[in-house]
Amino acid sequence: MSTSPEPTAPATTEGMQAFVDSQMTKARQEAGTGGAVDRRRLFRLLREENVSAYPLMALLVLGVGGSLASSAVGVLSPDIARTFGLTPQYFTSLMLIGQTVSFIVPLFVARFVQHKARRAAVLLVSQALWSVLTGLQGLAISAAMLLGLSILDRMAGAAQATVAQPLLIDLYPPTVRVRVVAFLSSATIVASLVASGVIVLLTGPVNLNWRGTFLVMGLVALISVAFAIRLRDPGYGKYDAEKVRAVARRSLDEPAVEPGDDERIARGTRLSMLEALRRIWMIRSMRIMLLAVMVGSLVLPTATYMQFYFADRFALDASGRAMLSLVGGVVSLASFVILAPLGDRIFQRSPKLMFYIAGGLGIFGSLLGVAQLFVYSIPTLVALTVATSAFVGLTGPALIVGTMSVVPAALRPHTGALTGLFGLVGTAAGTALLGGLSTTMGIVPAIATTLGIGIAAQIMGMIAGKYLRKDLDSVIEEVIEEEYVAHAAASGSPVPMLSVRNVEYHYGSTQVLFGVDMTMREGEVLALLGVNGAGKSTLLRAISGLGACSGGSIRLQGHDITYLDAERRTRLGITQVPGGKAVFPDLTVLENLRCYTFGLPAGERRAASRRIDDALAAFPNLADRLHLPASSLSGGEQQMLGLAKAYILRPKLLLIDELSLGLAPKVVGELLDAVRTINAQGTAVILVEQSVNVALAIAERAYFMERGQIRFEGPTRELRENREMLRSVFLAGAGEGAR
Repeated sequence: MSTSPEPTAPATTEGMQAFVDSQMTKARQEAGTGGAVDRRRLFRLLREENVSAYPLMALLVLGVGGSLASSAVGVLSPDIARTFGLTPQYFTSLMLIGQTVSFIVPLFVARFVQHKARRAAVLLVSQALWSVLTGLQGLAISAAMLLGLSILDRMAGAAQATVAQPLLIDLYPPTVRVRVVAFLSSATIVASLVASGVIVLLTGPVNLNWRGTFLVMGLVALISVAFAIRLRDPGYGKYDAEKVRAVARRSLDEPAVEPGDDERIARGTRLSMLEALRRIWMIRSMRIMLLAVMVGSLVLPTATYMQFYFADRFALDASGRAMLSLVGGVVSLASFVILAPLGDRIFQRSPKLMFYIAGGLGIFGSLLGVAQLFVYSIPTLVALTVATSAFVGLTGPALIVGTMSVVPAALRPHTGALTGLFGLVGTAAGTALLGGLSTTMGIVPAIATTLGIGIAAQIMGMIAGKYLRKDLDSVIEEVIEEEYVAHAAASGSPVPMLSVRNVEYHYGSTQVLFGVDMTMREGEVLALLGVNGAGKSTLLRAISGLGACSGGSIRLQGHDITYLDAERRTRLGITQVPGGKAVFPDLTVLENLRCYTFGLPAGERRAASRRIDDALAAFPNLADRLHLPASSLSGGEQQMLGLAKAYILRPKLLLIDELSLGLAPKVVGELLDAVRTINAQGTAVILVEQSVNVALAIAERAYFMERGQIRFEGPTRELRENREMLRSVFLAGAGEGAR
């Protein structure tokens, strides 16, 4: 039976919420977080779901080829140092400079692939560049040349890191993502194994130096590009957002979403680059995970220092260090193979539990890593290396799947960019920290201290798991809501001028709005009532974009504006007259009016003078004070000047905060007449008031707020006819808040 709303039914916030709630169980299952566990083996599942394994193999091969150079640098750094007379500080400085110049790359790449299926092309091109640079490093004739090649190398690597993980997430269903991410993560391990094996072979029987090793690895990396040349970008959200969308569309009796239907997926107001980054940052679990990535990346530079430590403490040459890396890599690879299927099952059943388990394993592995610094025999070192490597199978994949799952599909490249940036910041900080500590404390205390700090990253990942379920559901709800609004518009149902659904708002750690819902029709005058501190002004800030809500959604004429900047909302037709702050006091009245004209669309700025003349005709009291500073005006005249802004901009929605505060009744009457005039031009108005009489004199409907929640909504005529109802609403709200 269809749950589609009738074509004539208005698309209210209540109806939207009811539809979202009705679809969540099925949608969670399609998104892979519904609790049901798919126990099929990876390649059997891919075969039965008709999903090609080639992209996974291609990304694996690219990952191996792309990681060879960094693996070689780690193992061969002492040999390179002897050639050019370098110290460990040179390599940490090289890493720091390379990371610094790479900061811009992730954002540039994210912008390049925004709303475009270009990720595979970026990956292949950057990999080809990486291959050439790897070979050229073997031909470096000076430390300066090696530095320059390394910087370019890291820029190419940053481009790969930005797109590789988001591309992989969109290539495969949610039920196998931990496994496929583990496969991609294991590419680094495989590269380490290959690099170690090649180094053992080339520096042993073949008797090549580090230069020949780099040339061979550059050739191997170039071969990986040829293998992956058929890799293609499937678009955003093929296996999660589109499937959730299909669930909603089936319930709405609409055709299923066609893969690659970019226009429909991109429906509504798209976010700019900065808005997209802010959208990601507002996700609570995402903020914590990004910080965990940064703190965890502090540990990465210790790998290079460990090579110097092993060479000095145990007299291990290049072949010996390579063999130790080989042993650890084999165990790590086995860990991925064993733990990744378990990770998929845990994530499907409880994402939070997976983060807790992964964090616990990561902490134990970090402690074992510290213990490696205090052993005295090679067998004990090998045993600890094996034990440490056995606990990596869930930590990395869990964090990657989590970060890519809690953001909308179209923002995954931006998430990759942010993750890369936070990782670079952490690695740069770790490089500087290790360099300073090793100079003042020695290499062993420096490594131990850094590894100890890295444990905090595992704890932060566990904390992020606490908020994962809510953030995963928010992504699903956003897709379902989008389909509901689109269906309402297509079927002839009235789409509200403004729809506020389940909005939450925080000032720092203090929450001030709790699940606020509001619906407003075209051309309506709405009163928002409540005592001081009820959250009325905060709600206006959320609607106008002066503050970012931390949950829920805000739609203007069906378009999602939740994360748009205030400037863009002004261009879309939202104007706010803030209480007591509607004018620039040091500017004259005329200068204030001219400032307001900058909010006009570019094509209408030539009509600015005419708009000002119209505003002065509507507010004649201002015409006699054009050249006086706004601070010299009375309170009522300042409010008139604020309303003149709305008259100039002719918005679709006008938000007025405390229109009558501190003003005489006669002045309030004049202001209300001005609001009626503006409303008669088609502008919908939300009027925040403490004075119930003022609100009832002009509004058609009223919302009452108490302690950040809506306590009552209804027509103002009911309040006029029943004063006891009005009194009981306020008293009941106060009573509930007190409890």
